[in-house]
Amino acid sequence: MELLSAVQEAQQNALDPTDYRIAADAGPSPASVATVELARARRDVILTELFINYARDLSRGRVIHPRFYPSKEPDVGAGLERAVTQHRVAEVLAELTPGHPGYRRLLAAVFAYRRMATQGEPPLLAEGPLLKKGEKDPRVVALRTRLVAFGDLSPQAPREPGKNAQRVYDRAVEAAVKAFQRRHGLGVDGQVGELTRALLNVPILDRARQLELNLERWRWLPADLGGRYVLVNIPDYRLRVIERSASGGGETEASVLEMRVVVGVVEQPTPALSATISRLILNPYWNIPRKIAEREMFPQLAKDPNYLARKQIEVVRRTDHRRVDPLTVNWRNPAWRQHYRLRQEPGPENAMGQMKFILHNPFGVYLHDTPKQHLFAQRKRAGSHGCIRVERPSDLAVYLLADSEWSGEGITTALATGANQHIDLPQQVPVHLVYLTAWVDDDGSVQFRDDAYGEDAALDAALRKEFGSLRLRFCLQTATQ
Repeated sequence: MELLSAVQEAQQNALDPTDYRIAADAGPSPASVATVELARARRDVILTELFINYARDLSRGRVIHPRFYPSKEPDVGAGLERAVTQHRVAEVLAELTPGHPGYRRLLAAVFAYRRMATQGEPPLLAEGPLLKKGEKDPRVVALRTRLVAFGDLSPQAPREPGKNAQRVYDRAVEAAVKAFQRRHGLGVDGQVGELTRALLNVPILDRARQLELNLERWRWLPADLGGRYVLVNIPDYRLRVIERSASGGGETEASVLEMRVVVGVVEQPTPALSATISRLILNPYWNIPRKIAEREMFPQLAKDPNYLARKQIEVVRRTDHRRVDPLTVNWRNPAWRQHYRLRQEPGPENAMGQMKFILHNPFGVYLHDTPKQHLFAQRKRAGSHGCIRVERPSDLAVYLLADSEWSGEGITTALATGANQHIDLPQQVPVHLVYLTAWVDDDGSVQFRDDAYGEDAALDAALRKEFGSLRLRFCLQTATQ
């Protein structure tokens, strides 16, 4: 039957056919039913359930996750009717599969790494001193083998002339190491230290599984990301603005703006979600969440009564937003929480910097500038209370306001006044905060990143168990800055 054949091809989407085997193989024995008609009816029910389960898994993901992306409930009933009446089971299932170019590229990488694994695991790169260009070391042989296996070094790459050229860390090896480091989010120096060596030694099958896990995350995403959208990949600590266009009967995507970001620390992680950017605030106030005030500011206030004034933090009434002298407030009385809040004035000390991009979401998460520019030079940039600090907010603002009367010069002039100003975007722009530890760039390079919040293991365990809700810690944490 066509449906059973299609299910057996589940691995073509990196799903496990054995997850559907029970339903596919189930069927009443002649002794368990009274009539052939009843047997056929029961088999029809089983096959219908099989189609629905498989179709939903293809389109929205096998693991039921918290709904912080728009609800994604495919009309599998209509699909089933078309599949049955038109005998188009395979085509209907293909239509339910994510059509994002990023999903298709990642799927191709899964197959490539599976094929790579069938060739056997290359020799591991042994411990030893730093390897760099110009050195001759027996370990370079294993280094070459792994770089060739991963596609960073061509088997036909030219070698330095002379005896034992395989052991020479030549220019081609250095270039391959740089490519490998670039694909893994490392500092690119062309040298093999302990961190580069550790990543080189990650087993191929482990990398193949990592790719499969991120296919599942792609299935959670909205079917339509938008004609243009902002994509923040949390483990990559990077923001991209993507524009889509039709090309040759298909669809292409191009990154038109890119910058580094700082995301939430493990204890206060940035949530994965889809939202829209609707407004830009110049010279924003920072309404300080109570927990942050109690944890970080009250200890300083106890030591220095002028702490709030020095940080340009004011106390305001919740009812009428009027300022209050902080020395008149009894901070030891918890009742202050109902009557007052802390607010940092616009200025060079403001934690929001000079710009704040408003998102519609249940977490109070947004994008913003920061006075702590030195954080962007770090490789691992998890340092906020959950919001996303962007490296070049002015460039993002100019892009988002391109269809308005605002120019880059106008924004700069407005910022210089120091006045708090709200600007509605001419068009709301979708923004997707995603958690992808592996993906494939437009140029075909397979990218891997550290599992910043340790979520790969949880997702892997959920996919190996029965269907059910996966409580992703980084989705459930409410971010507060």
